[in-house]
Amino acid sequence: PWQWQTTDLPTFAVTPMIQEPGTVVATDEQFIWVETVRTSACQSCSARAGCGQAVLGQLLDERQQAQKNLMKMPRLKEQQPAQVGDQVSVGIPEDALIKASFMAYGLPILLMVVLAGIFNAISNSELIVIFAGVLGLAFGLAITRWYSRRWACEFRFHPRIIESVKSVKVE
Repeated sequence: PWQWQTTDLPTFAVTPMIQEPGTVVATDEQFIWVETVRTSACQSCSARAGCGQAVLGQLLDERQQAQKNLMKMPRLKEQQPAQVGDQVSVGIPEDALIKASFMAYGLPILLMVVLAGIFNAISNSELIVIFAGVLGLAFGLAITRWYSRRWACEFRFHPRIIESVKSVKVE
């Protein structure tokens, strides 16, 4: 099976990161598992009192408002040792997130619109234009799948522990 080559991993000290607090729930020689709690964006917004989206969010069940995510990330040699119960800050580079978001959402829709537009200019048949749009969407999704498999082993697309905030004693 594939193994992380921690000696070849680059450092990202100056790269802007999107950060999320989490708790270390398990460790081994090669990986660290961190649990984060994803909360609704409405809870941190200053305009939530007058927002219709916040009212709609309040109607949802509490389980949907705060969902737990478990992330598996490689243990790096230069990183301070993480213990179960440690409060950590987990991050992913902004540019990697933007690139992955575009590939997942933007490219398939862009190809759908472009192919539908091209066939709309060429053909008078609405059925052909619809088929071209669906074909463009499928092609965009296939490209996204190919890139996601290619990027799965690239370190820059994986979350990593940026800092250990504090340690909590687990008994």
